[in-house]
Amino acid sequence: MIKIIILFIFSSISVSQTISSYSYMGSYSSAVVGSMVSRDANPWSVVYNPASIAEATNTSIALDYTNLYSSSFFLTNNFSSIINISEKVKIGVAFSNFSVNFGGKDLSKEQTISFGQGVDLQRDKNSSLSIGYTLNYFQWSQAESAGLSGDGTDGVGALSVNSYGVDLGLVATLRGRNRVGFHLKNFNSPHLGKDSYSSYTQLTKKMTLGVSYNPLKTLSTSLEVERLLGNNQIQAKISSEYSLNNSLVFLFGLQSNPNRFGLGISIYLNKFIITSSILTHATLPATYNQGISFEL
Repeated sequence: MIKIIILFIFSSISVSQTISSYSYMGSYSSAVVGSMVSRDANPWSVVYNPASIAEATNTSIALDYTNLYSSSFFLTNNFSSIINISEKVKIGVAFSNFSVNFGGKDLSKEQTISFGQGVDLQRDKNSSLSIGYTLNYFQWSQAESAGLSGDGTDGVGALSVNSYGVDLGLVATLRGRNRVGFHLKNFNSPHLGKDSYSSYTQLTKKMTLGVSYNPLKTLSTSLEVERLLGNNQIQAKISSEYSLNNSLVFLFGLQSNPNRFGLGISIYLNKFIITSSILTHATLPATYNQGISFEL
């Protein structure tokens, strides 16, 4: 009975918590508690800050799979990439899938397809300034309910809704050690459902500002603040990445409001990077992530 109640809760809140505002997509991001907005170009740039796509020098791909909060029924798998078409044309493509599955059936499924691009406004040996955008297609589907009778005769029918969102990003660098990043999620205020306030769900608008500093070639640090627009509460995050050698990298992150802790390790094998991480939660079980990325 408790598991059924948990399933119902996840199905009810999943639109607002995952399709538009989940900040820990990918094992690397989980390890650094989602503090990605001011980091170097990586396969997840199209999700966290499309402006950094402009910095990419190679085509890279990342794949990730996990059970959120160690729950076998709450599945997520993600794909993200940067495609280096030419020196001036670089794009990002991503796909994410969240589902609540019980008895072999998806009670709720959320999918997002993203396309982004980053463009340099200025770049020289000492500094750079880039902007970027991401276009997102959201789709949310829900299975029919059993109803009071339990056999579906008086339940709510299956439904599927979709929407489109636009994200904007900016990143500035100075002398290879200092970085500032800004990201605005769902700039166009998208919603799911009918065009009336009584029957649609407004997708979360989120603003993120972050700075990164690399005091050593083997160490990078980040500080980030995040705010849901319409909410006065601010979420703060700090993280660091330490390269022990060319094959082993340690990741660490702390977040406030709510308090969360991330820890991870990346193993470099030629062009492949295997990352495992753990992300705690204030009340729910921890989430364990495993992911792989590689360059072409």
